[in-house]
Amino acid sequence: MRNLLCIDIGNSTIGFALFVNPLHSKSIIDKIPTHPAKGPEYYKKIITAIMKRHEQAINNTAVIVSSVVPALNAPVLKSLSLLRISKPLIVTHRTNTGLRIETISRLKLGADRIVNAVAGFAITKKPCAVADFGTATTITIVGRNRNIVGGAILPGIGLMADSLANGTAKLPQINKTKPVKALGKETRTALLSGIIYGSAGAVETIVRKIEKELGFKLQLMTTGGNGRMMSDVINRKCTYVDDLIFQGLRRIYLKNTDNPGRLTY
Repeated sequence: MRNLLCIDIGNSTIGFALFVNPLHSKSIIDKIPTHPAKGPEYYKKIITAIMKRHEQAINNTAVIVSSVVPALNAPVLKSLSLLRISKPLIVTHRTNTGLRIETISRLKLGADRIVNAVAGFAITKKPCAVADFGTATTITIVGRNRNIVGGAILPGIGLMADSLANGTAKLPQINKTKPVKALGKETRTALLSGIIYGSAGAVETIVRKIEKELGFKLQLMTTGGNGRMMSDVINRKCTYVDDLIFQGLRRIYLKNTDNPGRLTY
């Protein structure tokens, strides 16, 4: 079986995960900043360096791509063409994922949310809520019938911090760290408490309200750049997986491959 290179084009970073054997969950992950955007030759050099560093042949590599930054799709796909990687699988609402999308606007559902939902359901094997703490905080719900039924979107903790610092005269920019206490004794700790515990409380409340609307419980999965820290402050049982989107991409690729073999997680 060929190697698998998973590419996740996100708002803040572009992630590359190399699976030497896609049937197994172990991956090698590299990330670069999304901005400023670069040309095809730059991304070609990045991918070539990743493959060379890990002693894997490009001509024995399949590629799957998830993107929420449309402007970068063309240069990244062109870089794959320059490397003679043909027919990369691009995740869209039409991709065979094993989950049905039952939102009002299937076309507008982000590829990252689709992929996270696939991985979350594969891990929990139950109805689940996947909270991705990235540039934005997204909550994606998978119901009882292998169906993506909706979710919620709110500002990420970085956006909250930036908005307060840029939109006020006296509030400072802060580093995103776990608050020691909820009771802030000065401006910095008060900001940390409000942003971190506020985000955690928002996710808890939204998931609880969705459970009430659906009439059944959800397993909570967390991921994203701030996912580990947020998992520590969320006041309900949750499972954190740092490479959830890459595990989802791996599964979607195998779902669309003839005779993939037996998966391990």
